[in-house]
Amino acid sequence: GLIELYESSFQVKYLEEALKFLDKMIELFWDNTLKRFRFVSQKEQDLWINLGSTYDGAIPSGNSVAVYVLLKASSLTGREDYFKFGETILRSFVSVLRNHPSALTFMLMSLDFYLGPRFEIVLVGEQNDPSFQELLSIVNQSFLPNKIVIHKPMSPSEDQKRLVNLIPFIQYLDAINNSPTVYVCHNFTCEQPTSSPSILKELLEL
Repeated sequence: GLIELYESSFQVKYLEEALKFLDKMIELFWDNTLKRFRFVSQKEQDLWINLGSTYDGAIPSGNSVAVYVLLKASSLTGREDYFKFGETILRSFVSVLRNHPSALTFMLMSLDFYLGPRFEIVLVGEQNDPSFQELLSIVNQSFLPNKIVIHKPMSPSEDQKRLVNLIPFIQYLDAINNSPTVYVCHNFTCEQPTSSPSILKELLEL
């Protein structure tokens, strides 16, 4: 939820909190034997309920959501450890995914994100600029389920520093001619940046 809040508001605090929760989740609930997360913290070994949720119902299982969030956080930050944890969970469920895919519908969505292609879309500019909002509107209209949307403020600021600290690959992605600019990237390899709405539509195949 915090990652979704970041992508809708571009407030860095939400991304910072999301990563803190992810790191704590891994620290407390990762089971290196099962290769997935458990309901109960490693510190509570005496509790008898210690199973990891397995199937997706009306509410997705914890592990299915964890895979999606870990992979998405990896695409945002470039952190390989998040990607490896997500990949390891998928591998631990490979038999169920192969033989009973309808039991893990949310994890199938995570698998699609894992297989890619994944897109990192970086918008450089100020949110109160009408040209920025036009570019953002085009990005939001695109049907790219495996996209990550990042906003880098054009002017140096404390928020920009905090964001670059979390997402190092955007450090050298700057605005062109002081105009709002979009970088469409595939697994951190970016196309030529553009400030043109029509070219952005072509890049997104709209």
